[in-house]
Amino acid sequence: MKRLLSLCILSTCLWTAPSWAIDWKPVPPEDLALKKPRVDPAADAEVLFWEITVADAAANNQYPYTVYTHYIRIKIFTDRGVKKFGTVDLEYAGKQYIGDLAARTIEPDGSIQELTKDAVFDRVVVKTNGRKIHARSFAMPGVKPGAIIEYRWRENHDSELANYVRLPGQREIPIEHLTYHLKPLDNPYFPYRMRYQPFNIDLPPFQAERGGYFTSTVNNIPAYREEPDSPPAGPQNTTQAEKPSLKFSKWCSTPAATKKASPGANAWRWSPISTSPVPEWMM
Repeated sequence: MKRLLSLCILSTCLWTAPSWAIDWKPVPPEDLALKKPRVDPAADAEVLFWEITVADAAANNQYPYTVYTHYIRIKIFTDRGVKKFGTVDLEYAGKQYIGDLAARTIEPDGSIQELTKDAVFDRVVVKTNGRKIHARSFAMPGVKPGAIIEYRWRENHDSELANYVRLPGQREIPIEHLTYHLKPLDNPYFPYRMRYQPFNIDLPPFQAERGGYFTSTVNNIPAYREEPDSPPAGPQNTTQAEKPSLKFSKWCSTPAATKKASPGANAWRWSPISTSPVPEWMM
């Protein structure tokens, strides 16, 4: 079954060169020399690592927005893997837009081919009831069995904080390391805190790291497999019993609200992610 990280914390897209200096992680020689997947020896490709960052912010203390960044590295093992993962679609809709897109292919001999502008295009993948879902699509250069592909991008979600948002927790290929970096908004004009609850997923507790972020890593995640009569993926079809997930939400942390809240059966096992040193609970 497909693992999902549900974040319950309640434009026009043009090609742009990354606004940051691209800081690609070093490629270990053992990953270049890898002949078989580590998680599932029968897989056509395997995610070596996937880092997902979610950061809430507020411009001028009044305009909320959320920034999501992804950095993924995949090892290709077969011709089927080349065909299936040599092209990439990044979907977006509404007040979302994608920027700072960068990608490259590391050949088995260590040579590198960078993604070029003419390999990226935008298309509409869904158009219904006046709503459009776009995809930023691109073909990875020089992909062959034994190569490593990696790409990173940023998603801006304007006029919203991360609330009731699902983060992916599984792909159609195995994942060696999946890391989440979460940054709650610490702003007196927005008195909210972030909380989370795992469902059917063995997620270690979040640990504080630099810059106000909190992080947790899940290792050796099997590939998603379609099951007979399983409901389609989507917020309205995802249930706690069926989908391994981690849910997040926001709640008001004003003194009045905190006074009413206390640990207990009604806390529903929510765990806080907060800049406050005192644990906070929600009734």
